[in-house]
Amino acid sequence: MEIRHSHVVLDACCVLNFCASGHLIDILKSIPAQAVVSEVVRERELITLQRLKQENEKDAVQFETAIQKGCS
Repeated sequence: MEIRHSHVVLDACCVLNFCASGHLIDILKSIPAQAVVSEVVRERELITLQRLKQENEKDAVQFETAIQKGCS
């Protein structure tokens, strides 16, 4: 697949599925464009993942790390 745009906008399902794979940062780095999320997705999914921290802290940490590093 050839991506001809500079950005790929990820929806909430993408973020949650990428986190669930355990390879969020690797996936984001493999996309040949900058991956972005809306502020609403960032806030709501981060809150959702933080609520689930007791079950799987790794997902919330991956998402927070990807945002901080600006992974793409």
